[in-house]
Amino acid sequence: MSDVGNVDDSPVVRFTNKVLLDALGKRAHAIRYRRYPSRTDPRGRVVVGFRVGEEWQEALVPSILRWGKLINRLKVMSRMVDYGPNVSTDGTIVLRVSESRTARFRLTSNPRPGDDELLIEVEADWAAGDSAGMET
Repeated sequence: MSDVGNVDDSPVVRFTNKVLLDALGKRAHAIRYRRYPSRTDPRGRVVVGFRVGEEWQEALVPSILRWGKLINRLKVMSRMVDYGPNVSTDGTIVLRVSESRTARFRLTSNPRPGDDELLIEVEADWAAGDSAGMET
């Protein structure tokens, strides 16, 4: 039984971790979150995409996950500081994929809940090792 306050069990945390791991598994160079208007939901729908080579592969985000929660989770993971609406900042998520390898995900702007797109650059060593540098 998990604690009610345990952050690691929340759907947004599990989903963002899964997206990062999926990006590594697909050998993606970028991750893009987009919010589209929806007739049935005034908050819109969210789509996540992976850039593999020159092509984008997109998938719909489960409707339980809202744009603002996803943006806030990524800002926390990347230790991005909010300096105000007109100030761009960088944040980096470092994910350990094995004892000797890490992958970095770089957010290059200060995303806001009102924004409609967020791009994350994937910085991983694709040249060495097996799939995404992960050990099996």
